[in-house]
Amino acid sequence: ALRELVEPLARLPAPAVALSVVGDERPVSGEVETTVLRVAQEAVTNALKHAGAAHVEVRLAFEPRAITLTIGDDGRGFDAAGASRDGRLGMTGMRERARHIGATLDITSQNDAGTQVRLTLTEEKRRHVFATS
Repeated sequence: ALRELVEPLARLPAPAVALSVVGDERPVSGEVETTVLRVAQEAVTNALKHAGAAHVEVRLAFEPRAITLTIGDDGRGFDAAGASRDGRLGMTGMRERARHIGATLDITSQNDAGTQVRLTLTEEKRRHVFATS
């Protein structure tokens, strides 16, 4: 699903959008897949639409005990703490989606230094949230 999101953008001359998938891919629930995709869509859209980024990197890492999605850009950045307090819909939606699957969402940004959005779902949380009897 991430490839389908990024591949058309990667063919455009600018800004540059790239996807990397590292580690041994493994299946996840439809709910996790949808959450990862929606968070990626929101972060990429924000980077392209609002940040004026020239480069956006989407990275999905299948680690031994976690799955991590990282979206980084070289855009103009913003005050992430202030935006969280302002209740911006995109950030609020990403946080709610992450919370729903037991993941953490970290957003770091600085004016004129880009933004990084990181969604992390550990195996322990994943098993707890999607435990089956």
